[in-house]
Amino acid sequence: MAPPALTDEITNASSRPPSHLDKQEKAEVLEAGPGGRTKTKKFGLEESPSGRATCRSCNKKIANEALRWTFSENNTGPFYFHLECMPYPVDGVPFDDIVRQPSLRNEQVQEAKAALEEAREKRERAKLEELENEVQKLAHMDLTPRNETSRDASEKDLREEYASMPVDELKEYLRVNNYPRSGNKEELVNRCALGQVLGQLPRCPKCRWGKLSVDTTLSTYLDPLVSCLGHFNTVYHEQCDFTKRGEEARSLFESKWQFLPDVAAELGPDAGKAANFAQTGPREFVVDGHKYAYAHGHIPSDIRASNIEKEDRTDDTDETPSKARKTEESSDAPSSAAASSANDQE
Repeated sequence: MAPPALTDEITNASSRPPSHLDKQEKAEVLEAGPGGRTKTKKFGLEESPSGRATCRSCNKKIANEALRWTFSENNTGPFYFHLECMPYPVDGVPFDDIVRQPSLRNEQVQEAKAALEEAREKRERAKLEELENEVQKLAHMDLTPRNETSRDASEKDLREEYASMPVDELKEYLRVNNYPRSGNKEELVNRCALGQVLGQLPRCPKCRWGKLSVDTTLSTYLDPLVSCLGHFNTVYHEQCDFTKRGEEARSLFESKWQFLPDVAAELGPDAGKAANFAQTGPREFVVDGHKYAYAHGHIPSDIRASNIEKEDRTDDTDETPSKARKTEESSDAPSSAAASSANDQE
């Protein structure tokens, strides 16, 4: 015999503001849908008349004559659930407000009520465990303020300092320190600030020639994200997948961040007017017959390279080849003159 239809309707309380509804009405009345229409949900408890229905939670068949929850919303449903597969938010609905099949025996009603109470306790325990986990995380966190000592300035101050510089100067800082120079000004500023704190990056240890780059959007001073921009094969563009984060990424940084004043000092006397790099406005200076312009410490890196090459040549020999040849000829002159005089005497 099929159970009677669940004809009891949930009261429509849409005439009252939702904030004024009590717990029972919130379980019955449901939030307003599109166009101001009211969503009506119905929860029921009944005995399965056959074994054909499938539980919408575990997708298993519900046995014949087994207790099951029913759920419908507006004109959809009903959907069926095992007694232990509690559909949310049935566990938040008072048991007396759940529409029950009149033919249910008292022991069946008590069994369903116990299952409802167990589901509520289980949900409360889960919430409590979640809160305890959050407390444990906070207890192990280092909440002491970070000292703004190590790298001369705080994050905010560094960003403000670099943000006041022109784009050309930011790119020169990145060029001197072997950082990528692509991107908008915000990316350049973040890259310079991270670089000053963390230092310079070497070539990729995996593909051996790709440039390592710091992700400016996902990196922090304590948790940098470093990846390679190179390729194993430039023909087929097989990109290198080298990526490190956190402490492993911090260990990759080698030399310290190099400031433009230090670069100008290393150029030596050949840089000429480059020593006045700090002055504002465009400047010009000549190195090895080439004229360079710069502003705010804008020192082209190839000047330093040419200066180093010149120093290397000077270290190898103190005399030019032409001068050396003249010296050899002059040293050979007395011996040849002595030989000719000896021949004359004979």
